[in-house]
Amino acid sequence: MVVFFIFCRKVCKRLFLAFALLFLGCSEESPWIHNDFDPSNIIGEWSVVRIKLNGSIFLEESKENNPIIRIKFQDRATFTGQTSKNFFKGTYQSKTDLLLVTDFSTSEVLDTDFGNKFYMVFEGAFNNMTNRQEFEYIFSTQGLLVKSNVGDELLLRIID
Repeated sequence: MVVFFIFCRKVCKRLFLAFALLFLGCSEESPWIHNDFDPSNIIGEWSVVRIKLNGSIFLEESKENNPIIRIKFQDRATFTGQTSKNFFKGTYQSKTDLLLVTDFSTSEVLDTDFGNKFYMVFEGAFNNMTNRQEFEYIFSTQGLLVKSNVGDELLLRIID
């Protein structure tokens, strides 16, 4: 009887582990793709279509296919862009799935609410230790998701 009890315990443990692994392995497919990263994929002109700031989501309010915020990543590790009121530019590095903004400057005209939230995402991503903005980014069918370490996000779509 004792041998049978020990045998059942071992078998039950193994079955539990097998089902646990199977359960953890089965999840909804994420639309975000952590593919083998190619930094050149970011090169091009993008529009900001959604901002997540402090847990709240804000959608672009563009008129007549004219995006409010545009960013153009160039192949010389520079970028330029504009909100509806300001121009900005800077330099970046892309490593694995990280976007490191090493220099960022902008004109300083009072911007729209959406433009201000865009700048707030950049401010929140600033790392005082490295003196740069640090983002993780992920490609998907929805676009390019750029996430700061404090949970703020920008969703960008390529402009044709």
